[in-house]
Amino acid sequence: VAHDTGFGLVNPLSVKKQIEGQIVWFYNDAMHQATTIADGHVVENNFDKFPLSRIGENPPEINIRFFSTGHWLIGMGHDRATSVQAAIGDAIYQITGKRFRDLPYGKHDLTWS
Repeated sequence: VAHDTGFGLVNPLSVKKQIEGQIVWFYNDAMHQATTIADGHVVENNFDKFPLSRIGENPPEINIRFFSTGHWLIGMGHDRATSVQAAIGDAIYQITGKRFRDLPYGKHDLTWS
């Protein structure tokens, strides 16, 4: 993940940890998270029913590189990791030859062709 530091970061370690957390959350979003409606109610209405990735599923290393463009930093919101789902979808296609257009990918047959 590349991130513009603008004129500088107040706490680079905090920014790095926030990006790592976003990567893991968006991975979880791509592979597991879904909202199911049954009889007009949300099935996953509590964390015991909310599918989350396990620690072993997450990448063992996340490479983050900071660079400076000299522009003002616009913030550290969730927009830093929004490409994770697309990258995972492309990797699934490259490996299996199957293109999926909806999330979560974990509900699909991910076996090799």
